[in-house]
Amino acid sequence: MATPPTVGGGFLNFTAGDDVYRFRAGETLGVPVRALGGNDSLVGSEDDDNLFGNQGNDTLIGLAGNDDLRGGQGNDFLDGGEGNDSLFGNLDDDTLAGGTGNDVLRGGKGDDVLFGEAGNDILYGDLGSDTMIGGLGADTFVFNAEAIVDPTRADVIADFNPAEGDRIAVPLGVPLFEVLVLPGNAEFNGRVLPFTINDTVVVRGNAILAYIPGVTFPLVDANLIPSEGLPG
Repeated sequence: MATPPTVGGGFLNFTAGDDVYRFRAGETLGVPVRALGGNDSLVGSEDDDNLFGNQGNDTLIGLAGNDDLRGGQGNDFLDGGEGNDSLFGNLDDDTLAGGTGNDVLRGGKGDDVLFGEAGNDILYGDLGSDTMIGGLGADTFVFNAEAIVDPTRADVIADFNPAEGDRIAVPLGVPLFEVLVLPGNAEFNGRVLPFTINDTVVVRGNAILAYIPGVTFPLVDANLIPSEGLPG
């Protein structure tokens, strides 16, 4: 059990050790909670919690309420629980689980795994080679305008389902996607792609942004939207 936090810099601050703390309803009084270092576990309440992992491999669990969870440095695990939550892995290789509700998940830097779970979620892979699983609901998978030169670093959308209303979002002004269904061992811009037969690959110009393994389907305009104005 952690030493009770102290107030400073607009935060409730824990020590630099490995802290484990579960908050009761009303305990934080709306003040953001920050772990100062170590491998910490912070568990919120039914309130709208603001939990910041900072350094270390942290576990942040929001439970009920509309929570804001931010990982910081280290390989963190963030679980929003119930409510419409905002999760940001930040640095390193993080795992984000939205839980129930309409959540916004951002991987940040590193090779992250994002689980939207139940609800209409928005998933940003950001930098790194990320795996995004929307789960139930009409989910939106957002890509930035940066080109991915190495095809092995493309993001993976593990469960894209147009029948559920899933969509892919890119910034305005980015050329329309080309979607390729590969026969296996295909070449793209003179390079042999490391994908298997019948993978669907999402392409922008000379860049491979994502691939959807083992699935073939046509993408139509309804599945492609601009990313401007989306939460997150």
